[in-house]
Amino acid sequence: MAMLQFLQHLLPVAYILMLDMDSGLLVTLCMVAAAPVWLLHPTIYRRFWRLETSSDWWDQLVMEQWDDQPWLHNFRMHEATFFELCACLTPVLQRRDTHRWSVIHLQKRVAIALWKLATPDSYRPVANQFGVGKSITGAQFMQVVTAINSLLLCRVVYLQDLEATMVGFAALGFLNCGGAIDGMHIPIQAGPSTSLFIERATSQ
Repeated sequence: MAMLQFLQHLLPVAYILMLDMDSGLLVTLCMVAAAPVWLLHPTIYRRFWRLETSSDWWDQLVMEQWDDQPWLHNFRMHEATFFELCACLTPVLQRRDTHRWSVIHLQKRVAIALWKLATPDSYRPVANQFGVGKSITGAQFMQVVTAINSLLLCRVVYLQDLEATMVGFAALGFLNCGGAIDGMHIPIQAGPSTSLFIERATSQ
C-alpha cells in the first residue's frame, strides 16, 4: 500500500518534469519508478501453454483395427464410404502445415463432424474422444457441415425430371405431385392396450 501511494505522488511530479527534460532522462526516470512494481508482480512462468491430449484412439484403433461393423455402428457408414466422402471434400477442407501449427488431418476432421452428427454427444466428449480441444471440435464441425452442404447437397438431393415424375404420379392417381416423402418403420413393444397403437405400415 505504501508503494502504491509513493507512485501516486511520483506520477504528477514526473509529468511536470517531462516538460523540462529530454526524452532519455524521462525514460530513465520512468524505469526507476516502475521497478518496484515489477518486483511486486514478477512474471509468472506457466508449465505449459496448451493442454496435451492423445489421439491414440483414432490413430491406432479406428484407422488400423476397425472393420466395417464398428464403422457402421459408430459413424453410420462403411469405411469405404467415409474415404469417398473425404475425397469429395478435399478441395474445400485441405489445409497445409505452418511453421507454428500442424493441421489436423482431413480424415480426422471429417470423422469429428460425423461422430457429432451420429451421436447425441456435446462438443466436450467428442473433443476428448479425438484428443482435440472443445473449441477446435466446434470449428471443425461447422467447416465440414458447410462443405458438405456446398459441395454435395446438390449432387445427392435433387429432382431428375420433374415433368416425367409428375406424369408417373398422375398415372397412380396423384395429380400435380412431384415427389413423396416416406418414413421409417420402427417396431416397438406395445402396451397392454393395443388399441392406442396404430400400425401405419399395414394400415395404408
